[in-house]
Amino acid sequence: MSGRVAAPACGPPAVLADRRTASQLTLLFHFDMSHNTQLRQGATLTLVAALIISMVAAGGALAAPTTVTTASNSVPGEPTSTIEDGTTIDPFNGSSNVTETIVFNTSSNASAAGHVTIAANDTDQEVLDEDAVNVTPSDAAEVHDEQWRLNFTHADLMELERDAGENVTVDVMLLNDSDANYTYTSYTNLTVYIENDNATAVRYVGADDEDADVEEVEPFFATSALGLSEAYNTSTVEEDNVGIDGDTTDVYVVYGDSNVADSFESAREKSGFISFSAPEEGDFLLAHQATVAGTPTATYLDEPPEFLEDATTYGVATTVDGSEATRIELGEAYEDEDEIDVSTTGNEKWGLWTRTQGLQGYSFGQSYTQSIALMASPIAAGG
Repeated sequence: MSGRVAAPACGPPAVLADRRTASQLTLLFHFDMSHNTQLRQGATLTLVAALIISMVAAGGALAAPTTVTTASNSVPGEPTSTIEDGTTIDPFNGSSNVTETIVFNTSSNASAAGHVTIAANDTDQEVLDEDAVNVTPSDAAEVHDEQWRLNFTHADLMELERDAGENVTVDVMLLNDSDANYTYTSYTNLTVYIENDNATAVRYVGADDEDADVEEVEPFFATSALGLSEAYNTSTVEEDNVGIDGDTTDVYVVYGDSNVADSFESAREKSGFISFSAPEEGDFLLAHQATVAGTPTATYLDEPPEFLEDATTYGVATTVDGSEATRIELGEAYEDEDEIDVSTTGNEKWGLWTRTQGLQGYSFGQSYTQSIALMASPIAAGG
């Protein structure tokens, strides 16, 4: 896929030993023992033992690994995981109505918090980073020290970049935070497969994404001198070869980079019409552009207007798991396609020619106010 930029790896932070203690022991070890072999051997054993003790005290480097509770090793009556090593989630469509459960044990009595991260195996895109809930039973000492549970819905993973019908491998990391300060002393990695259905395809725009371009635009001198407008940023995202299943697939472009997201947020907040009021649900957004397979396409706020036909292609300004996003609803013009190129631009208004000649998914049959606004919109993109 295009536009994938590796996020920071989600592995556990390194646990560092007490360097001052080790240095002091090293200095003690380097005194002159050349005439006393027994003393030299004894000092060596003492040093090794002391280093082991300091490692354990500093970060629990010898802590036992975290284990996953499965139906075969859990206490009767306790919850069991729907996610285990090798699990395939099928089908997956980002629904908030489907819940997964991860239950795991931490075998060290120094446990302070159980933590779960989920990231794409090939891009390191992290889609989940949550603390688990302690559900340790009263008879825990007979089986394990601490037990943790995390429930999440498929909607929590909606930002995961994927094509329609693609099987995506994710790494699920279960961590034991021994000091409640995210110094993980033990962890377990699970490999899980997510079988995406054909209804959604997602492109995620992370920090410094090579497919995103943020540009500062200076206002016209006259409007700037009158204090009517200020410099603003526009952002353009190009996503090529998005895998789709014809017009049955909705394409999401999710703006995880804050600078890119700001442009699209401004577009949805400032694209009001003649009254300069904020747009309402179903309103056409003048500065929230989309281009589908090279064709300019209208974008609406939150939902399409009622007059649009089902066969029409259009965009919707929305959010995915709290991030700004554009959803492209493909019409029948793309029913035979298996790939598509999508471009979106935030905080830049359509030009006069494009407005009057018609946009894909837009009709002058809209309200009188919106139609007039197309010809009389403010010059500044932030209008």
